[in-house]
Amino acid sequence: MSTPFLRAQLAFLGGCLLALGLSGCGFELRGTATLPESLSPTFVEGGGPVAKLLRRRLEAYGRALAPTPQGAKSVIRIRQENSRSRVLSVNQEGKVIAYELSYQVSFSASTPEGSEKIPPQTLDLVRDYVNPDTQVLGKQLEADLIYSDLQEDAVQRILQQVRTRWQ
Repeated sequence: MSTPFLRAQLAFLGGCLLALGLSGCGFELRGTATLPESLSPTFVEGGGPVAKLLRRRLEAYGRALAPTPQGAKSVIRIRQENSRSRVLSVNQEGKVIAYELSYQVSFSASTPEGSEKIPPQTLDLVRDYVNPDTQVLGKQLEADLIYSDLQEDAVQRILQQVRTRWQ
């Protein structure tokens, strides 16, 4: 038996063992977790980017959306969304070279009757953004992409709270 063939077999065996180990420990790829059936239909209150993403994500999980809180089994309220930036550092000429971008989301979840499942809480997500003078084009696009990532992270964290507290 040749050495490259033996290495290929060992690599394949190692990959199979890794896959088996990860599937047995409860590991799930991001965005593949399930939501409780008792959540559906859900009414999502709010009109900002996180509320819109949350509606899309719930539909992607196969959960029905209710048009009003009265027709829902669960109500998720996106109470407030704020984005802001602050200067972290400047160069010798006084030009900004780094920002801190943050996105804050306040939310809660309850039954339509008002029984609180998730009390009002706030997520404060922060990322640093380096803004070098040499790369002028695409700075605003990069900041927008970072805010989009922060919004996605907020939706994932909200859904994680819903998964753990909605039984």
